[in-house]
Amino acid sequence: MMRTLFFILMITLLSLGCGSSKKLIDKGKYKQAFSNALSKLNRGKSTREDKQVLNEAFNKLYNEDLIEIARLEQSTDLKDLETAYKLYDKTINRYNKGKSHLDRAYASEIQTSIDNQEATRLILVDQYWSFANQDLLDYEASQDKAFARSAYQLLTKVEQYNGVYPDLNALKVYAYESGIIKVGFDVDVWFALEYDWEAEDVFEELEGMNGFVQFIFEPREQVDCFLEIDLEDLDFDERISRQQQQVSKTIQDGYTTETDDEGNTTQVPKYVEVQGMVIAIITEVRGQWTADVDVNTYSNACNFRDNSFRAEAIRTCEYYEYEGDPRAMPNNIDFGRRLDCDFRDELVDEMLDVLFDEVSSEYQ
Repeated sequence: MMRTLFFILMITLLSLGCGSSKKLIDKGKYKQAFSNALSKLNRGKSTREDKQVLNEAFNKLYNEDLIEIARLEQSTDLKDLETAYKLYDKTINRYNKGKSHLDRAYASEIQTSIDNQEATRLILVDQYWSFANQDLLDYEASQDKAFARSAYQLLTKVEQYNGVYPDLNALKVYAYESGIIKVGFDVDVWFALEYDWEAEDVFEELEGMNGFVQFIFEPREQVDCFLEIDLEDLDFDERISRQQQQVSKTIQDGYTTETDDEGNTTQVPKYVEVQGMVIAIITEVRGQWTADVDVNTYSNACNFRDNSFRAEAIRTCEYYEYEGDPRAMPNNIDFGRRLDCDFRDELVDEMLDVLFDEVSSEYQ
């Protein structure tokens, strides 16, 4: 009896599995139906219906892709043509995954898609190459670096789609170098000359390449922009506050002598309560610093704007004094030890880092 029930259960589960794949087809969930059927077929746990589901789902997806590709290829926008190229890839990859289980008639259809994708690739390469060369001609006529940068991006597309031109790499280098925006900068510290060297050391980190922008510290060549970074209004504000807390403690304060009825004497500890006050002297040092950036423009490649940045940093320290009976004081407090609360150098370091990050974020 148990064997019969087990057999019926297994048959039911298998039929439900097949039915679920078919239901996905009926609901228009072709991608899921294709994946489910393919998974069963690859595991060797499939039925004839799974193969039918796989082929039906592939056919639906293939025809949908072809309709979308045809629509995209009617567009004059190269981005649409790129999308069509990628959709060919998607269709061909799906076929390759299920190839061993798909009807052989699809082989010729897929070969046509492969040929059409190659034709699309050649159009993309030709168009991007043509536009890139036109941009370079426009750059040479106008010296507008935006044309050179555009040419570089287009030549990168040519490379991406495996375009083969003898001078492709040379033109990419030429376009890149021609599109570089050179930005000179220097740093001046006003009314805090002791930090001038340190400020220069921090802001020199701006120097170098970032995409098409080259930052040059104190340049000796012609630049497109020049940033005058003025650090000014360095200010420190020190505030001292006091906090008081009453404390008390019961301590042994000698002994008393007690005599019993027989005249015997005993030394008994004597306890007293002592009181005092803990005083915390808290010093807060607050630093503020401003960086004003003035932009000098020497070409139309420079589109930076003047700006101002502000940094603030805080440090605190505290030491303790007491009033009253010293015996009432907590044991974990070091009284009378004054700390060095001169945090100016630390605050300067922190504020320089903040100002550098803000300037770098704005102009890089």
